[in-house]
Amino acid sequence: MIFAHANPTNSIELKLNFYPRIVKKTKIKRGAWIAPGCIILPGVTIGENSVVGAGSVVTKDVPPYTVVAGNPAKVIKHLQPKPEVKDSEL
Repeated sequence: MIFAHANPTNSIELKLNFYPRIVKKTKIKRGAWIAPGCIILPGVTIGENSVVGAGSVVTKDVPPYTVVAGNPAKVIKHLQPKPEVKDSEL
């Protein structure tokens, strides 16, 4: 699930004082892999060639070439980019 907005309550008091409506762009950069069952919250950017583990809840930006997993998602490791590979070599 990828969210670009959050409107968590019908209570005007809660909405005005604690949980305002949020509308933010959610970005998924080129080459990112998001496994099944993930929740990505509003305003989060998933960096280029990053991996989000199955069932993760992503509450913060994921840097490029990074593997994250968990609830909330935490950095598992950083990937080392290799020299450019042509599509014909894959």
